Amino acid sequence: MNKRYLLLLYFMVHLSVFGQTPAVVDAIDFSSYETFPEVQLDGKRYLYLPEANLLIDKVENSTGNMLSVIKDGMYGAVDKNGKILAAIEYDGIELKDEYKGQWYEGISYDYEFIITEKEGKYGVINVKGREISPPQYDGIEIINKDLIGVKQHGKWGWTAAEDGHVIQQPIYDEVRKCYLNDKCVAIYLGDKQGMAKADGTVIIPPKYVFLSNLYTHSASYIACSENGLYGVLDQGGKALTSTQFEAVSSLGDIDLIKVKQGGKFGTINTQGNWIIPAEYDKIDDFVKRLAIVAKDGKQAVVDSSGKLLVPFGYDEIEFQDAEGQPVFPAAAAVMAPISYGAEPSEVALKEQAKRKAIAALPYTIYVQRGEQSNRLDWFGKPIFPPNQLLTTDPFIQGGKTYYRVFTKDLYGVYDAEGEEILPTKYHLPQDQYAMTTDYNLGGIDLSDSSFIPVYDGEKLGLFNLVQKSFIVPVADQKISWINRHYLVVTRKLQDMDYAYEAALYNSEGQCVRGFDANVYDYHPVSENFFLLEREDQSLQLINGDGKVVYENPSWKGSLRKQGFSLPINENQDAVPFESGLLKISGDQHNLFIDLQARERRFAGYTAVGNFYKGLAFVVKKAEDGKDRYGVINKDGKELIPAKLEQINTVYDHPNLLLVRQDNQYGLWSREGKFLLNLEYDDIEINSSQRYVRIVKNGKIGLATKDGEIVLAPKYDELFVNYEGDEHTWRVLVKEREWYHIVAKDGTIYPIKTQKKGAY
Repeated sequence: MNKRYLLLLYFMVHLSVFGQTPAVVDAIDFSSYETFPEVQLDGKRYLYLPEANLLIDKVENSTGNMLSVIKDGMYGAVDKNGKILAAIEYDGIELKDEYKGQWYEGISYDYEFIITEKEGKYGVINVKGREISPPQYDGIEIINKDLIGVKQHGKWGWTAAEDGHVIQQPIYDEVRKCYLNDKCVAIYLGDKQGMAKADGTVIIPPKYVFLSNLYTHSASYIACSENGLYGVLDQGGKALTSTQFEAVSSLGDIDLIKVKQGGKFGTINTQGNWIIPAEYDKIDDFVKRLAIVAKDGKQAVVDSSGKLLVPFGYDEIEFQDAEGQPVFPAAAAVMAPISYGAEPSEVALKEQAKRKAIAALPYTIYVQRGEQSNRLDWFGKPIFPPNQLLTTDPFIQGGKTYYRVFTKDLYGVYDAEGEEILPTKYHLPQDQYAMTTDYNLGGIDLSDSSFIPVYDGEKLGLFNLVQKSFIVPVADQKISWINRHYLVVTRKLQDMDYAYEAALYNSEGQCVRGFDANVYDYHPVSENFFLLEREDQSLQLINGDGKVVYENPSWKGSLRKQGFSLPINENQDAVPFESGLLKISGDQHNLFIDLQARERRFAGYTAVGNFYKGLAFVVKKAEDGKDRYGVINKDGKELIPAKLEQINTVYDHPNLLLVRQDNQYGLWSREGKFLLNLEYDDIEINSSQRYVRIVKNGKIGLATKDGEIVLAPKYDELFVNYEGDEHTWRVLVKEREWYHIVAKDGTIYPIKTQKKGAY
């Protein structure tokens, strides 16, 4: 009886232990780094594959949806759920896949294959477990999702990945993935490279030392090399030029190719004709049909026809966008990046829109000769007078380009055409940190406005670029925007340390409320209402004209939440007037005002919290003198009667409320319904977990946060698998004296133990 037969017999005997009757093992547990449960049997540690009902020694490797596993020195492969893809009978297993963003949910792999090895021969199995080819080849090379390279008798060909039939008989020294065209095959004879179609038709004979994609603005070509020189082919393998150049490369967003000949650079078009003779020491990539060239240590700018737009004579030239950042050629369409993963966030979309808007504004040409610098427009015309020693700092405001122009220690502001807006007479503060603290945008995006801060030493003002006038004159003060239309100006009180007075301005430059030593600050509570905070912490509500519309002697404290509230999450809270009502804090616990500044109370409650999405907590005294809690809407209707002993918001889940009455817990949604009725001993919600742990009559189960019961509460203990599917499955449960492994659908796998812990 040979060794392989003995091994097969061993597996049959071992598998028979895990038949229809649950097999008893010494212990079961989950590992912090293993997908599958750990099992102890006869003093030895195993991993248990539930779908296959099989014990293995270890997981050797994993990628994508596949894992290679080992049992008694033999190799096999399983999927992430433990289903057998390749039987555990091979001398070796290699997992192969093509990654294109598959770490993001919903993106499948381009391909996933299992290369099998047995007695020195190789075969292939796909990710569904279907054998494409048994181990019969001397080597296997995955070319792409449709083609598999195979080696036989020292030569390479390829087969179809679908069914393994031979497409190209082995005649090449090597075959590989083709980076020139992912539908083709890179073929080699000796050290010479070529390209063939999937059906074996040769497009480029294997005679070149080097082949590489060469991108122009609108198409893709192939750079080729033989005998130490380079040429250009089209994608069909037709030669556009002979191999006559010392180098060839792309040139950015233009349909030209850079070539080097005789140690100098020039350009040719895609028909192979000369456009710019090879006469320059350097040609940079074209940007908007212009390129920087160099000759004899000096730089110039040429257009796409080779005409000099900016003559030689500069030490440095750089193309810059409207913010003064260096610009590079736009990626050719054939090189456009693929976007993987979830939809871009709102912040990312705003940033994309911002970059797009900047790119749409005119570029400039920065030039420097010695210590002198200037800016030219895209036609080569100087924006500022030449031969002056100045520094220009471009910025964008209101969708237009402006410049801060520095001469020695002074600066002024000029428009995109170089016309003066503010004279060059202002000083930047020596304390650069003050520039970030004295002018505070408060998180408000004013980039589309015409307002800019103007510093003059330690003084600060606010200037309107369109009106060309000061909104707030320059003075020793600080400026803070509180919404897009109003700002607070604060200044230090004379002869008093740490004492300030504040004034309220609108964006038209009107002083709505002048400086008042008794006013500490202003807070926006809606678009046109502001909270005036006095030094004694008393509060008043004023409108956009600065008039007091509501005051109450007991109204003191800050605007922030007082007492009970319904927070959105850890970063936000209910905002004033969010539901049309503003809570009056202080010693009032049930007082609000509406948008007309009319008082409102909710009868029958000792306290009402801030409203969020139309709902608020309420507190009522019960007959036993204890507080009871409920929830009302902004019309005063009780959605949860004020009879509950406890109401808690759920961290990071603003739509859920955990409620308790008579020591029974339930889960309530802001939509006004119970997701889980008041019948549980405990409900445990973990923000990092998808499922809710529920306890009833001392038994444990799992439910979704929508209230769907996934596992009925009937287990004495329940442990989730953090490395498993949804960071939960499969779970380990204890029912009476036995531990079992249970699937999401309630399936109990045929293995059990009386001990948890496989160590």
